[in-house]
Amino acid sequence: MSVGVYFTLRLIISLMLLIIGGMMVALGGKFFKQNSKAAGVGFVIFGALVISLAVRGVMLSF
Repeated sequence: MSVGVYFTLRLIISLMLLIIGGMMVALGGKFFKQNSKAAGVGFVIFGALVISLAVRGVMLSF
């Protein structure tokens, strides 16, 4: 497998993680508005961790 394919796959996986993290943060905001504060905080924290993992993956690609 060539280096270009490796970087492309890594970038695609990182962008997918970024999208999933954003959706989790949005879902956490929805739970937070519905007076389920613990679930909202949990989803926001987990979404932020997924986003940081995706950003780290993108930065390591370049």
